[in-house]
Amino acid sequence: FLMFSATNEASYFKVAACPRGPTLTTKIHSYALARDVAAAQDRPSCPPAIFKSPPLVVLNNFGGEKHLKLAGVILQNVFPPINVRSVKLATCRRVVLLDYDKESNRILFRHFQITAAPSGVSRRIKRLVMKREAPNLRTMNDISDYLGGAASDSEGEESAKVVLAQDLGTANKAAQQSTIRLQELGPRMELEVVKLEEKLCEGAVLYHSYVDKSADEVAQLVEKKETAAQLKEERKNQQKENVERKKKEAEMAKAQHYLASGGKRKAAEMKKILGIEEEEE
Repeated sequence: FLMFSATNEASYFKVAACPRGPTLTTKIHSYALARDVAAAQDRPSCPPAIFKSPPLVVLNNFGGEKHLKLAGVILQNVFPPINVRSVKLATCRRVVLLDYDKESNRILFRHFQITAAPSGVSRRIKRLVMKREAPNLRTMNDISDYLGGAASDSEGEESAKVVLAQDLGTANKAAQQSTIRLQELGPRMELEVVKLEEKLCEGAVLYHSYVDKSADEVAQLVEKKETAAQLKEERKNQQKENVERKKKEAEMAKAQHYLASGGKRKAAEMKKILGIEEEEE
């Protein structure tokens, strides 16, 4: 379950694993919607087809403390798992980045689209190779006018270049170098881990950023919860006994009614079912 809530002080984001927990509660310090991210871009791109497959999930700096490891596992399990041995490269169209900043004690959430293009060629050649439609060459003498000579318009050094293990589309072939780019889709969130609960929105508090309890206080809370659970079980058993007793009393009243109305045979059957010995006349 993903739950958003807000108070006068702050907004909160909860992630609960069904059906038995645990539950992660985070405080939202800042956020930006997907439409805000797209509005800030010169050429936003968000093809609907990229949402047909689950995204890759990258966790950074979630080692060390136990509550951070558990928070990382909970956030990772929000998205469907990916089998790295059988996954096809063409289905890896998105990536979710979760980065923990130790100085601010906050988690940065980012969501990107993955695009690939052949490396070392001009932008116009890429368009010619990757687009399905032929370019408009009516105002040009030959293809060299469209390509603009031998000048290269390739990506800068900040782009990541990799050798693909599988074919990715029509232009990016296996064992060839391609340029990988990330374009942000949104939303963005800046989160702080506030609380971790053992069960689904209840149970023992495994971690709390604002409340620090001693070992004695924790033992008292555990004892209190065990006592409450025991009382709840006793009340449940007592209610069950009361229901059985009232049911038996109702059947007895029914048998007495049959006996009073002359239905001795029916009354005898009812008493036999209830385990009551018949009185000798």
